[in-house]
Amino acid sequence: MARVLFDPHFAQAWQHRCDLGQDVATYPWTEPSGGWGITRKLAFALAHLGRMRNSKPRLQSVCDLLVALGLEPAFPENELPAPPDRDEVEIIVTGSRLKAFTDDEIATLVRFAEEGGGLLIMSNHGAPEGAPNDFTRYDRPLVEKFDIELECTGFSEPNRSRAVHVSGEHPTTTGIRELSINNCSSLRCARVPSVVDIPSNWHDRLTGTQARGRAAAIAIDEGIDGRVFVLSDSGFMGNEGTRSPGPGLIDQADNRKFLTNVFSWLAKIDT
Repeated sequence: MARVLFDPHFAQAWQHRCDLGQDVATYPWTEPSGGWGITRKLAFALAHLGRMRNSKPRLQSVCDLLVALGLEPAFPENELPAPPDRDEVEIIVTGSRLKAFTDDEIATLVRFAEEGGGLLIMSNHGAPEGAPNDFTRYDRPLVEKFDIELECTGFSEPNRSRAVHVSGEHPTTTGIRELSINNCSSLRCARVPSVVDIPSNWHDRLTGTQARGRAAAIAIDEGIDGRVFVLSDSGFMGNEGTRSPGPGLIDQADNRKFLTNVFSWLAKIDT
């Protein structure tokens, strides 16, 4: 069974391991590269320690849908293998990083996609410069390698309805009419058209500007043997009932079907 590797420093994967009782004590709480710091990370952990017996882990539904697709979810404890074994690893999931990529890590991920692997980069909302909850700052150097601009923004629907209507024709949007997203950063790319646009009436909570011309999802499969899918939100993949980082929305709107489509496209599975 081909594996899907979740980056240990992907915020959603770290929270998933916390929900399982892992990594709470072992995670490097202080980062010389200017990471989240002990206060924020303790808040992540403590927010769920009291709920562990009453709710599923953060990414349990995602793991279940991967298994249904014939893929094995895997959560390395420390770092991603460099380089990953292409005979075993089909997809790598990263983004919303809790620490900066090294140059070697970026080169490894780019090479993985160039040589046929699937790369899912799920960022999240930005924040004022220097704030610890800016999920975009560590993801930006990676997405730039694929000619995508990741903006430090925090878009949300004015009435907090979370609804994103989808009308695209990409394989990942087949059967999708609406997504539910709490808030997100934004993407721009001159290389390919967007897959999902941020609704033009959404406003950036940081600057007040509207979202016209900005994307929530972009797919790259030209010029490489693999496939890359970039999303400006990651929280919506979380299980219902989980709250950190952000409310879990996988069972709202067509989120579950969309994620199934995305993983199928990245793994080149016909659905």
